Amino acid sequence: MEYVFFNLKRKIVLSFGSLIFITVGAWMMLKPSSFQSSVVHSDFFIFLVGAMSFLFFFCTYVLMSYKFLFKKTALIITDEGFYDFSNLASAGFIDWAQVESIGQRQDQSMAMISIQLHAPSDFIEATRDPIAKFFMRLNYKRMGTPVLIPMVALHIYVDDLESLLAKRFEAYKARIASS
Repeated sequence: MEYVFFNLKRKIVLSFGSLIFITVGAWMMLKPSSFQSSVVHSDFFIFLVGAMSFLFFFCTYVLMSYKFLFKKTALIITDEGFYDFSNLASAGFIDWAQVESIGQRQDQSMAMISIQLHAPSDFIEATRDPIAKFFMRLNYKRMGTPVLIPMVALHIYVDDLESLLAKRFEAYKARIASS
């Protein structure tokens, strides 16, 4: 059994960034006239943008705080599969039998591990957590798989994690082929 942990420094930076956007959003709601420029004249528009920023980043901060501050382990990798607790769309336990392939993916500037599944729609529907299910559906529409492991808050390099997962997956396939 192998463990992958969250990176504490990155968790603090991500939380601090959310707090900055929460503060700016609240400021835009309370004092919209201070954000008027030659491009944007409407206090109502500035208030609306501030409210959306405040709500989005507040919700993100609350969910992120729960996930990142109270959970120390992002991944637990076993001979039977792995437990994913790495993000808001955490998949929980993924059996190696469900995995089709493992690879790296880049989305804008964020590196991530992509786990292709044999039956992704069934996997999404079997998920009980409504927040995870929502984000899995988004991942599936955008990236073609519901299971993505973003590297931004993990204490491991993307190549090392891909190698670790691939090694365990190949060992599982060899065990199945020999039995």
